[in-house]
Amino acid sequence: MEQRRPTKTDIVDAIIGEATNGQFTGDKRDGTPPPITRQNFLSEMYRYGAKALRARLSRLTYAELLDELETSAVHVATLQEYVKNAVAQLERDDRYADMRARSERQSEIAKRPRLQPAILGAARRCRDRGMTAREAWDALYKTPFETDDGDTVEIEGPKLRLKQRMRVISRDGRQRKRAISFAQWRKNYWTGTQPG
Repeated sequence: MEQRRPTKTDIVDAIIGEATNGQFTGDKRDGTPPPITRQNFLSEMYRYGAKALRARLSRLTYAELLDELETSAVHVATLQEYVKNAVAQLERDDRYADMRARSERQSEIAKRPRLQPAILGAARRCRDRGMTAREAWDALYKTPFETDDGDTVEIEGPKLRLKQRMRVISRDGRQRKRAISFAQWRKNYWTGTQPG
């Protein structure tokens, strides 16, 4: 069966349908327009635009209409490609922003001081006994704290608290991590053991 050749009306309808997303035809089929208000201004703009477009297209020859239809199809394809690229770019931007945020969170976490479990255990034990941070430090200076793992939390240095350092010594006599000062003890370990 042979396909019929589109009429001028078919071509005009196709172009207007693409322009208005099928909402309007620009002729009597659209019905009587309502009074223009602020609320319906945008939708009615399409109705009147369709009417003006139909008036212009109706004056064109069949060949000019085919050119107009091709131009319209190219415009729609270009617009679709633009939207597709814009959506892809937005997705890339979102992924990049997520990766950046995750990286920044990980960086912040990495900057936080790592609490040594043995020292934290010593702080908890001293708090449970009702000591202040200073009293606990002085008590640990006199009597090192033994953990269940066999590690020892001890304070080395002269009697002056500001020059002393708290460190963790493993069972085999090695110092596991860097020693901490009284200020670090009070800020990171003592407050970290508070309830709630």
